[in-house]
Amino acid sequence: MRQKRASTTTGILALAAVLVLFSCARQASAVPEAVAPPPAPDLSWPAEETRTFVAGPDGISTLLPAVVDGDPAEGPAHRVAALAASDATASHAAEAAALVEGWGTAFIRSSGGEGRIILDAVFQTELRALRVGGMWPSGEGFLIHLFHDPFTEDEAPAGQSPASSLFMLTDGGLVSRALPDSGAEPGSTWNLFAFLPDPNHKDGWLAQFRNSEGEQARSSYLRYASLGNGHAGVLTRVQFERALTPVPLRDAPKELRLAVLSLGEEAGNSAIIRMADSGAAASWYSFGTDPSSGREIHAWRDGYGTVIALVQTGKYAIAMDGVARVAELQIPREGAFWTGLAFFGIPQLAEGEAQARPSTLLLVASWESALESGLVTSAAARP
Repeated sequence: MRQKRASTTTGILALAAVLVLFSCARQASAVPEAVAPPPAPDLSWPAEETRTFVAGPDGISTLLPAVVDGDPAEGPAHRVAALAASDATASHAAEAAALVEGWGTAFIRSSGGEGRIILDAVFQTELRALRVGGMWPSGEGFLIHLFHDPFTEDEAPAGQSPASSLFMLTDGGLVSRALPDSGAEPGSTWNLFAFLPDPNHKDGWLAQFRNSEGEQARSSYLRYASLGNGHAGVLTRVQFERALTPVPLRDAPKELRLAVLSLGEEAGNSAIIRMADSGAAASWYSFGTDPSSGREIHAWRDGYGTVIALVQTGKYAIAMDGVARVAELQIPREGAFWTGLAFFGIPQLAEGEAQARPSTLLLVASWESALESGLVTSAAARP
């Protein structure tokens, strides 16, 4: 059963499952000839309009149902389980990507000079059988970790091995991505259960392998220097968990500290902050006397040094170059909470040429209630 929030005391397995993503699009289904098919959801909209989406068994919908039936203890059946964004490059436009657990993937992009945003969703078979561990931008697309949840009654996919747990998401779909062979990886009966950027080593990654066969589960831990070479070192569980322990906010990048301060969050409050970025890094920070209370702040940083931090009330702060601006997102459903945040620059032309650092950003935030999950998009200006 899912809980709404993970506390720092729930351990590293909760961190491996944060983040969270969603998707969209409608699968074709046979209908009687006398019944007209429902209209397709509007997945193209003006960038300046705030839009709310809900994930479901057929992809994504633009309509919030008036009443949702089900057992709240089970949580959303189709959850936005991961969210990430990439900056523009010489060969690729900026975009965000999301994963809907149990369904598929979605890209959120600008339509170029038309001033519109489009959402392009695709069903992915792999997301039917596996849980989402995380997603990170890469020069090739988005790196995705999927894993089998040993705490469910579902059977693990046949032939799953550590190498088959990583995928690269591109316009062409999901392509299997192998770990570098260091010789330290356990055998094929071990699953890659947790995979996370190493907060303390640039380009490094932390991996937890798990073997659930037998009466007692076993784990093995590795630190990869990068995904481009075969060097990996073996860690103890204590070393693995210590590497992912949140550090005090006072040691965070100045833009994140400014954003949190602008929101008034350090005055008598406690929280844990997860900040990921367009360079595939991710770090955890904390402040206050009780950061283990489960209160979360979501933050994203792009390659231009802009940081946005979002708190559960919907208030967010954009910080850059020593200046911050505060605004607010409307939570889609009473009792819902935010589960992730990413953003990218919307391309704009200035005197016939594209801006090197677009002044307008598109925020993409994922949310969850007792029985629903989805996302909200909203345009915002850099300070």
